[in-house]
Amino acid sequence: MAQPVTPARGLTRWLAETPLLEFSMAILLAAGANLPGLPIEVPTRYVAMIVLVAVATTRIPRFSSPELRLFIVALALLVTNYAIVSATAAPMEGASDWRQRLFRLALLLIFTVFAATGRLRLIALIDGFAVGLVLNAGLFYAGAAPHDYQEFLSGFVGDKNAAGLLYAIGGLLLVATQSSRTMRACTLVLFSALTFLTGSRTTMAGLLVAVIWLTVFARRQQLTRILAAVGLWFALSYVQDNLARVGIFADRSGTDALRAQIADKVAQKLATTPPQGSGLGTAFVRLSDHQQFFFHDSYATALVEGGFVALVIIVGVTAWIGLRPLRPDPGPFSRQAMEAATLVLLVTAMQLGEVFLTIGWALVMAVAIRPELSRNHPSHAAHPA
Repeated sequence: MAQPVTPARGLTRWLAETPLLEFSMAILLAAGANLPGLPIEVPTRYVAMIVLVAVATTRIPRFSSPELRLFIVALALLVTNYAIVSATAAPMEGASDWRQRLFRLALLLIFTVFAATGRLRLIALIDGFAVGLVLNAGLFYAGAAPHDYQEFLSGFVGDKNAAGLLYAIGGLLLVATQSSRTMRACTLVLFSALTFLTGSRTTMAGLLVAVIWLTVFARRQQLTRILAAVGLWFALSYVQDNLARVGIFADRSGTDALRAQIADKVAQKLATTPPQGSGLGTAFVRLSDHQQFFFHDSYATALVEGGFVALVIIVGVTAWIGLRPLRPDPGPFSRQAMEAATLVLLVTAMQLGEVFLTIGWALVMAVAIRPELSRNHPSHAAHPA
């Protein structure tokens, strides 16, 4: 008599179900460092994104939803707006090449749509992205990755604030795929520790808000969730003030003074920016002839580069799809974790200049568009070879 086949478990099952090309390329999505030896700056993650998009074009979509259609229409309008504004705006000295920025933006949005529709297996992307972040930390403390911010964890990811944001988001997205409460807790503790090691106070504040949301408010009813989101937003200033001068952050007076100078210059630039914006690559300020800095405010970045149209589309799509404010029930845990990751984006965007339209944002939006995210869900089986 035939014996029943025991399902593969643990590592064996993971290897059987995970597309290794997508997993390995997703490891590189965590790397913001440029590829060496090229005449132009090409971040490693965009090369990985090109490979993933090329693979995805050979597959058919597996999911569709009203949120997906809204996302595609809204972001097509955004790209068109950026192209028109950038092409017609007066040249600005010191601005980066808007054509290159537009290409990277279009590539990012195509990647997001392919991940959301199932052309790319989203769980494999999240696994690879999380592994890439952990590997970056290991290489950093082994002395094999850049130490551009002294003792603060950065490595190949980028600056410490970008690293903090990706560690916070990567941990929450990985938690969203797990069914075991023990694994969720261990994952959250690990990535919270890694976020702390980046020294980014803004992302720590955002992650704290996300954890409070996830543990206290995410399972509440609609009205309670809305009121909680508003309350957490107003409480954020208190949290950030209390993180500003604690422990290893006690000597940040010089950094804070610089940020204040940049904020003043940003306000001045906003006052002279036309309503339609100044085009891609113009979200920077100069403190002197030799000091040029990008904005430390993603809302201001959207406003300066694409005007009120860009600001409304980016923030509106992020909040509407990521938080689902009119959803009557809490939904599965994966959706609650995705909402927490969206809160990290909306919170950190107030103090960081590159939050929206980045790889972290793209992965959160892809998860938000999907109807379900679970390793045990049949719709997440590996694509056939």
